[in-house]
Amino acid sequence: MRFTHIALAGAVLAALAAPALASRGAATGTPTAIHMLGRNLGVTFVDATGKKKPTTGDYEIAKDALFDRSGARIGTSVVTCTILDVGGTQFFCNGTNQLKAGDIVLAGRFSLLSKSYRLAIVGGTGEYAGARGWEHGTWLDAKYTKLRIIDTFDLASGA
Repeated sequence: MRFTHIALAGAVLAALAAPALASRGAATGTPTAIHMLGRNLGVTFVDATGKKKPTTGDYEIAKDALFDRSGARIGTSVVTCTILDVGGTQFFCNGTNQLKAGDIVLAGRFSLLSKSYRLAIVGGTGEYAGARGWEHGTWLDAKYTKLRIIDTFDLASGA
């Protein structure tokens, strides 16, 4: 297993004030920002091609615990990343940040050649229904097990 370092999202995460900010963002049109820290809980490699090594079309499922700045656990991130290149460094990822007030849904390209990434926030549930924006992540260690994430989004009116 080559890719125990995707730990996204994911992924993929420390909430400043998730439900309160989300409600205010919906009412005023002010973008909402949720700051989180992610800690990898595990990665499962799926050999979809049967070649017994990471190759284009294989994928990994990563799960991260999400914490706020005080260190309190606030949720979980689950991300599936499909390998896009022979070298196993480029991926297309989709997943969710599962928080108490709802889920934030993510999608986009991810590269192991960079210490940071940017994924689209393409929707959400609960307090985050209609969310649109970006997740910016920065890896905090060389093994890709710790991550600083900022989700910045607006909520679509009427969602």
